[in-house]
Amino acid sequence: MLTMEMAHRKFFYKDPKVLYISLHQDPLTIYPGTGFIDDVGEGEGEGFNVNVPLPPFTADDAT
Repeated sequence: MLTMEMAHRKFFYKDPKVLYISLHQDPLTIYPGTGFIDDVGEGEGEGFNVNVPLPPFTADDAT
């Protein structure tokens, strides 16, 4: 599952059946401050959570 949001969420944080990739604004620049690159899941889901924090105002300007 790939998500692109302003804030990171932990929907599948403990689920090893879902590879969850989240593209979101850098948690140092937005509330609630979650979704750091080293947040990789918990328990059986460890390693199945990938966070890609992006700088504020990141856009798809490719044309």
